[in-house]
Amino acid sequence: MKKIRLLISLVATGFLCIMASAGTPWLTDQSAAETAARKEGKPILMLFTGSDWCPYCVQMEKQVYSSPEFQTFAKEKLVLLMLDFPARKALPKKTRRQNQLLQQKYDIRGFPTCILAAPDGKELLRISGARSKGEFLTALNEAVAQTKK
Repeated sequence: MKKIRLLISLVATGFLCIMASAGTPWLTDQSAAETAARKEGKPILMLFTGSDWCPYCVQMEKQVYSSPEFQTFAKEKLVLLMLDFPARKALPKKTRRQNQLLQQKYDIRGFPTCILAAPDGKELLRISGARSKGEFLTALNEAVAQTKK
């Protein structure tokens, strides 16, 4: 049992290291994301994830979020906000509460779910579940293009 816990811990740590080392940083503070979005004139991509337990979340990280195509797109067009709901990692109380409030506000019922929102929080696009990189980027690109009109 201890070996399984250690393995799970290592996988979760590796996932978080990948997220941290990827080109465009994921913010974890809503107010910082909103400030950056207003300053840069970009929408916010909110990722609701279960980073250390959700297999579809891990799949999306490996196939989409860490890809060079997503990283380039995100750097140019988005502010990234990760709202994590881990099972085996403790988040600061303030972060946990913020994530819960946003989960309620946007009626998040499953992971992963991405919400593309205007800097004021208005929902522009919702993508739930795992998607291919091409499908995910196409949907994001179309939604971002609509915000520029």
